[in-house]
Amino acid sequence: MRLLLKIGLALVLFIVLSHQQNCTITRDSDILLPNLASHIGQQQGNCCNICKITPGCKAFAWNARENGTCWLKSATGPVVAKIGFNAGIISQEHSGGVKLDCSIMTSSDSVNLPESASYQGQSQENCHRICSSSSSCKGFVWDETEGGSCWLKAGVGPLLPNNHFYVGIMGAEDAQISFDEFSNAVANSNGYPRPSQAQYNAFMQGIPKGLITSKQEAAMALTQFLHESDGLRAKREYRCVTTGCPGEYVTPGCDAGGQHYFGRGYIQLSWCYNYRAASQDLFRDARLIADPDMVARDENLAWNSAFWFWKVNVHNRAGVANGDFGVTTRAINGGLECDNTAGHSIARHRYEMYGRVRAAFGLPGPGNERGCYN
Repeated sequence: MRLLLKIGLALVLFIVLSHQQNCTITRDSDILLPNLASHIGQQQGNCCNICKITPGCKAFAWNARENGTCWLKSATGPVVAKIGFNAGIISQEHSGGVKLDCSIMTSSDSVNLPESASYQGQSQENCHRICSSSSSCKGFVWDETEGGSCWLKAGVGPLLPNNHFYVGIMGAEDAQISFDEFSNAVANSNGYPRPSQAQYNAFMQGIPKGLITSKQEAAMALTQFLHESDGLRAKREYRCVTTGCPGEYVTPGCDAGGQHYFGRGYIQLSWCYNYRAASQDLFRDARLIADPDMVARDENLAWNSAFWFWKVNVHNRAGVANGDFGVTTRAINGGLECDNTAGHSIARHRYEMYGRVRAAFGLPGPGNERGCYN
């Protein structure tokens, strides 16, 4: 297999295990109950995590509608046969079915690393088991060739676009954050309004879309999102809410008529070319060009666009994996805050916020300041 391993699809399936709670999957089945809630644009594995952080959710069904839809359920049965649906059950003990406890990447990506080993005739779930039994395996790629093929990897990036493969990333359970930790990071530590359960749920389902598998990187990302969105209050750029800022953020050849591409979501996604790239990655189409305000209206998308930006522009920068917070500031606004002396006070404020988020997350010390102005 070539060095640039082709992998694909458009979202991240995030499945993390906590408190010995697992999801078991029964294929071609549905749960004959009213829906507790539904979440569109999700791959099957993500339903497991969404259910686990949704009060009252005991199970879910998933089908491919609307780029993948999770149908949350308040009980685990009755289970009925239904082609095209898969039923997932949250249980305290794994009692059969498919158990997944790694992040499954299904993004238009490829892992630019040689494989350390390959196995044929394997299910996607078996790839996880094989990888987890090897101390050197950090992730894997799977496709349907030869009855299912696994290619084990000693790392999880860099990622490059392509199609038809799945990537599994080990260690996603290390990024687990409780609602109290999240709420304290936003409100008690940094003085912003207390976040809602819906904001927490959307934050948790979005984490793997940023390729984040550690609590430290989750703290760095949340800090930057808090700063950019005025404490999760600005899902639309304040100065553009009324007028749309006509004449600004203009990209000839990209903009749709009557649309304005000012900052939206928790990273304040701006410019048509960024909306286009995020839309292609998250949905495999151009819907955010036609309707950029979706990023502000949809809570999950407000987070997912931010995590998409993190994945593309921040996550793989040298120093991020080592906890160099200043590197993340440089990636987001380095020209104004890192290379410009007048902006150093703003960058320092970000770092001070980060220390408070770390404390709320139970991480030791203030974190590493390096990477922006020092």
